[in-house]
Amino acid sequence: MRSGRKRINLDGKWRFDMFGCEPEDLAEVEPGRTIDVPACVERYFPAVTREQFYLYYERSFELAKRHNRRYFLHFGAVDYLCKVFLNGEKLGEHIGGYLPFEFEITQLILDNNRLQILVFDPIGGGVLDNRKIPHGKQNGEPNWYTNISGLWQSVWIEERPEVYIHDLKIEASYLQGRVRVSFKTDSVIDGAVLTLLDRKGDTISSKRAVSNEIDLPVSGVFPWSPGEPNLYDLVLEISSRGVHDRLSVRTGFKDFQTASGRLLLNGRDFYIKGVLDQDFYPETLYTVPSREYLGESFRKLKRMGINTLRHHVKVPDPLYMDLADEIGLLVWQDSPYFDEFSPTGSLELLKTIRGAIERDLHHPSLCVYSIINESWGIDLTDREQAGWLARVLDELKQDYPSIIFTDNSACMGNYHLKSDLNDYHFYASSIDRGKLWNFLIESFSNNPASFYLREYRDNFEEEPLLVSEFGNWSLPPKKWLEKRDWPHWFSHIFKNVAMTRPGGAGERFLASEIAREYSYDELFEISVENQLENLRMEIDKIRLHDRIRGFVITESSDIFWECNGLLTFDRDFKFPPERLGALLENDLFVASLESDTLWLGQEARLLVRLFKRLHGETISVESDGLSIERRIDGLEGETVALSLDTSSMSEGVRALTVRVGRAASTVPLLLCKRGETKLKLIKTSKSGPSEPEDNTVLVLERAGMNVGISPYSARTVEKEDLLSGDWISGIFWIVKDLSPFAPGGHFRKCHGGLIAGRPMIESEGFSRRLIGITYGWLAGFYGYLDMLEGHRFVTTMNIDPSTPQGNLLLRQLETLQY
Repeated sequence: MRSGRKRINLDGKWRFDMFGCEPEDLAEVEPGRTIDVPACVERYFPAVTREQFYLYYERSFELAKRHNRRYFLHFGAVDYLCKVFLNGEKLGEHIGGYLPFEFEITQLILDNNRLQILVFDPIGGGVLDNRKIPHGKQNGEPNWYTNISGLWQSVWIEERPEVYIHDLKIEASYLQGRVRVSFKTDSVIDGAVLTLLDRKGDTISSKRAVSNEIDLPVSGVFPWSPGEPNLYDLVLEISSRGVHDRLSVRTGFKDFQTASGRLLLNGRDFYIKGVLDQDFYPETLYTVPSREYLGESFRKLKRMGINTLRHHVKVPDPLYMDLADEIGLLVWQDSPYFDEFSPTGSLELLKTIRGAIERDLHHPSLCVYSIINESWGIDLTDREQAGWLARVLDELKQDYPSIIFTDNSACMGNYHLKSDLNDYHFYASSIDRGKLWNFLIESFSNNPASFYLREYRDNFEEEPLLVSEFGNWSLPPKKWLEKRDWPHWFSHIFKNVAMTRPGGAGERFLASEIAREYSYDELFEISVENQLENLRMEIDKIRLHDRIRGFVITESSDIFWECNGLLTFDRDFKFPPERLGALLENDLFVASLESDTLWLGQEARLLVRLFKRLHGETISVESDGLSIERRIDGLEGETVALSLDTSSMSEGVRALTVRVGRAASTVPLLLCKRGETKLKLIKTSKSGPSEPEDNTVLVLERAGMNVGISPYSARTVEKEDLLSGDWISGIFWIVKDLSPFAPGGHFRKCHGGLIAGRPMIESEGFSRRLIGITYGWLAGFYGYLDMLEGHRFVTTMNIDPSTPQGNLLLRQLETLQY
């Protein structure tokens, strides 16, 4: 919100200190350090992540009071318990880490003023039990990333008239052609004027009133949307016995609704193409580095085709919402969660939700709000807790009808009770576990009522379906491996899972077999291709189900130990944005192959599922040695089949680029010449020593085997649990020598049949690892194909010389030199 009110910005250097116990007399405190405000204390003093401290802030300021003016000290957000003193007098306290608060200081102001603030942020169960307070992914059990404490948003003093506007609530509807405003004042007003201005400052509509509620009809306004983020200035002026106040607020006209299983933005069908955004930053943590930094991050996401931000389990800085309005991104806010349900904590959570919505309700970008995420902090099998959630949803829907609410943004093992959206989180490593991904999406689309808790299935009403979390990892960029001064979070290991340990990743890479084949930069590019191939497979499958009305990719950027971002932690591109943009912006069709592994010359059947009716449009298919154009006709939802002659193409993995107008899709196809294979294939399920002949491929058929071929020893490991790659994706890699079987060392969907359901190899003593996988921050190295002396090979892959992929791989192995 903007106004003509005078402000004194108190950001900058403050005097600061930390104490193990609460100071008895703040008047005697002489701080020995300094800190920036706004900032998270952990940025400068990471000891607060390990030990409990009281955080002391102090600064002085000068202020010459004006007659008939009131003065308020305003805090954007302070985490967590805050006591504020001015000139030795206690102004008050505030509890909570996310909402703005203020104190009137009119009667306490001197020419020179001493402002003191004492902050306590619990990291254990002593003074306050941090498990029972809303904290999100900082603090708590488990602590996902890092603690956050202190004055992490701006502080200022605002001058106001004796009678002033506060608690302003704005709801602007494009479909109704009106804007409704309510507000409060400390005294009865003589009158109010509400005026809507366009961006040039010209008046569109204006209305006078004598009440604190105004309903202003408007006409000729343009709606706000991601494609056209039209914004207007709304000016409210009041008068009360000769005292005047004025507030100017930027807003937009938007309606976001659900109807018959669809999402409607301004009355038109809308499909969410979102990202999960944790809203943390490498250096500044919770604090937004700058308007320019955040704005550029948002613009990069839009270049990829993203239209929605799912702001995850915290309350955003107001700047976040301002920029989403300006740039054109819908915002789906998630409330911060607690670890353990309690009466006090649930009250504080509801207060936080209401405070966040009322602060941000004038933003046209705010569309969806999640009360709970993945049942964190709540047991939905407990009738009292489940009843609380259902009641809260009803209360919020009644009080904020312009917002779409989801009760529990659910994942495997938990469910919905009562919700405007039926959203669910699915994670699967799709290159080798594509059948699982397909099963999950089909189950969701075909039986959505089953994603409600059984006792609450009467509440199911064909709400829009959304896959509200899914995604895959790449590796971290080289920058983070080369850092000399590691940030404090480098030592953090989430839930003691080694894959999440950043520290030592560079050394682990250099000591690995992969470093013999690739530079780290090359391996990083392979990992990004893994990520993109998984996303292509997953998004294509989602789009085939019309009942699913959108998705949210995890996540916008890498975040501390998580490397599943579309951008790096520094908000740099991992890949050219048009790579993902072409996939997300294709609203015409999904292309797939009936079979993506064929013998060269065999007919390929291309299946094109249409999202819109096409009549006489030209479809083109291009690849190495192939270029065709045909007319295409089909109805919405119809699948059109095209036959492709592969005889003029060359052996190897080829990319088919399919285009209709500006929409494009790329599909991999593996082609193999029929040829005799000379390597001898031996399949075994027996453990123990073995002496295979030269020019042999020993296929280990099951998990739990132990095999010795001196000096080589191996055991086979099931690709399950953490090793499944469903959460922390495995990065598949193939040596350069095996091109054209895998150009660039990249695994594609067409390779999936070789590794799907197969165990991995944990081994030593090999001459060379040819195909392998690693996880997370390079914490585990496993193989699928090892090379030994005597041109012998050990593998767990499903190699069959009578199939194109098996035949091509075996013939490629024959060309390798020891």
